Amino acid sequence: MRVCVITPGFASDEHDECIPALRDFVLALSQGHQVTVVALRYPHHTEPYRIGAVDVLPIGAKQSAGLGRLRLLAKAKNTIEKAGPFDVFHGFWADEPGWLAQHCASKAKAVSIVSLMGGEFAEFKTQGYGGMLSLANRVLQRRAISRATLVTAGSKWLQRLASGQARRQVSLLPLGVALPQDAVTARSHLKAPLRIAAIGSMVAIKGFDSLIEGCAKAHDQGVDLHLSMFGDGPLRTNLEKLATARNVPTKWFGHLPRREVLRRLGEIDLVLQGSLWESQGMAIVEAAWAGCAVAGTQVGTLDELEHRYGEFAPMNTEQIATLIEGASLDPQGLIDSGRALQLEVAKSHSMAKALEQWETVIAAAGSI
Repeated sequence: MRVCVITPGFASDEHDECIPALRDFVLALSQGHQVTVVALRYPHHTEPYRIGAVDVLPIGAKQSAGLGRLRLLAKAKNTIEKAGPFDVFHGFWADEPGWLAQHCASKAKAVSIVSLMGGEFAEFKTQGYGGMLSLANRVLQRRAISRATLVTAGSKWLQRLASGQARRQVSLLPLGVALPQDAVTARSHLKAPLRIAAIGSMVAIKGFDSLIEGCAKAHDQGVDLHLSMFGDGPLRTNLEKLATARNVPTKWFGHLPRREVLRRLGEIDLVLQGSLWESQGMAIVEAAWAGCAVAGTQVGTLDELEHRYGEFAPMNTEQIATLIEGASLDPQGLIDSGRALQLEVAKSHSMAKALEQWETVIAAAGSI
């Protein structure tokens, strides 16, 4: 089949890690289908290029708003129509990509899939996060979700939430992991200090400040721990100051290639998620893939992991500290959880499984 994937951004070359899980999925999909990617805002140029078997058509719109957004949609629509015909239009994110997918599919009498990839139904004013905060996004999302052939979510948690909000069926379609699992091994022993990690963009919705406060409270209670922070973002400086002020032993790695993060996870005992919202939460999936015990807020994929080590409410630093204190006294429990998680996600989130689910979704679309 000829598949048009529409996304806000896509890797500019084989080494670029713009939305790496999506890049890996698209490259895997191209092994069985003819795939063209239309990248709306990144890369910041308009020169077509190719990665593997995938043709990429960048629109180069950066952060257009208002009339600029209308020009972006018109330019993207024309680009898609010239590149066609396509059998399937798949928009990742429901606003601009989703609207374009359903609009172009409707004109071409083809299948449209809209995948919920972020906070389309979120509205966190304090954190400045969520598709519901923008009137334009709400309009685009509502039309895309209501008119698409199929709507998908990357986790069962989001699938349940979106089904109620959208008042229609939402299919499960998580992105798979393409990292080599033989590069990591489940832990067989733990030693002090308890090695904790948090991974992701350092923005308010991720709740890293609560994780640091929870670590600080556990440390004040005598827990020998060390925190590793992987990622970067606008709040990094403030978070560094918080960790210093609260005397939390912390190492800041900044942004690293995923394979390097995977390698360093071999030194980690417990990965924590503090997010208020995750559509899927690939950082937790990949940590489990690496054999780490994981715990955190019950959003995204963590909510459905049978062998997760534990959970806590968002921003509840007392619960975070209590979990850390318990983990420090339970080395075998951490080992057992990590081993079980590694097997669990190998079955549920492999790339082969993701491709199989995509084909199932397409087959279902054909029967609608």
